[in-house]
Amino acid sequence: FTAFRVDHVLGFFRIWAIPRHNWTGFQGRFEPCVPITRDELKKIRKEHAAVSDMNKIVQRLCLPVVRWHLLEEMLGESLARKAASQFLNDHGHSIFSFKSEFDTVEKIGYALPLDTENHEENGKLRWAMFKLCDNRLAVEENGKYYLTCHMLNSSSYSLLVDDPRNEIDGLIDKHKLNELWHDFYLHRQSWKVSGTERLSALQRAANMLVCAEDLGAVPDEAYTVLGNLGILGLRIQRWPPGGGPFLTNDQYPYLSVSTTSCHDCSTLRAWWEFDEPDAARRLYHEHLGYGDYSGSCSEIHSQRVMESVMQADSMFSIIPLQDYMDMWGILRSSDARDDAINRPGSGDGNWSYRMRIPLEELNQQSDFSGFICSLLERTQRCGNY
Repeated sequence: FTAFRVDHVLGFFRIWAIPRHNWTGFQGRFEPCVPITRDELKKIRKEHAAVSDMNKIVQRLCLPVVRWHLLEEMLGESLARKAASQFLNDHGHSIFSFKSEFDTVEKIGYALPLDTENHEENGKLRWAMFKLCDNRLAVEENGKYYLTCHMLNSSSYSLLVDDPRNEIDGLIDKHKLNELWHDFYLHRQSWKVSGTERLSALQRAANMLVCAEDLGAVPDEAYTVLGNLGILGLRIQRWPPGGGPFLTNDQYPYLSVSTTSCHDCSTLRAWWEFDEPDAARRLYHEHLGYGDYSGSCSEIHSQRVMESVMQADSMFSIIPLQDYMDMWGILRSSDARDDAINRPGSGDGNWSYRMRIPLEELNQQSDFSGFICSLLERTQRCGNY
């Protein structure tokens, strides 16, 4: 072999470290990570809040927020009362806290097994109790603080109010907390050194070209490290780094692999027909300049998009087999959604994709093979490296 691919290259810069008791992962943090200090937390208190209120502020940040209306919304009145009686301490005024024997996701999970006759009810209770146990703004570890990744979307955050009379939800300046979250996740962390060390070790271990999957929320310094080390990145036409419209040919760096899709997303045809038909129309009409768009991604549509991706300035263009086969009518599956390999966030049907025809039969499709050869010639992808 002369090259290898590193999936999720960000894991070589940092990992998401999760406490053993937190099965959901929402109480995790980056590792390595620059934490938040208690002095920094003093700066997010409201003007009327005294320094002596800091213990209350830290508790409000780090303890899960459980209120009756949240319980009732998730479970309905009857099941909410059962959950409150079994798992929670009632502090009055519709405010609850978890009993010590149920104060982690793990403890709740063991108390609500799914392999019993009550699996349906236990499943509902599990979901609600897990969600409430994770309903916190920060986690504390050895006197250092880490804001939760889901903080801005949590009900704990939304319940913060601008009311000096509220001694629970009115002590924290929501705007300052928002700024601290963005600084914590988007600015203060630096993984340049760790990424360089680990990826350099891979390069020294094998005399092969390294290709990295660098999709998603990738910090700029990661791109810098990959470029400095000569590691190829992955570019999908519909997912430009940093957002924005579709990639043009000259926006693919030479040190990259251009492609139409990957194992973690829908195929080109499934994206076109089911996921984002409006975006597909913009790609075809506005970006590529063709006029015969339809809601169905025909063979010619697939062929034209494929050709545009293969014309990119990338060193390599490596296309999933499903997208190749969608360019040829008799090779297509009846439903493009069945061609996905992995569906992140879903546990059903992942990694079970199989080609619908044997390789021997595919090899006999001489017209298809001839079309691929002409496509490679037109896009100047026939050269040897």
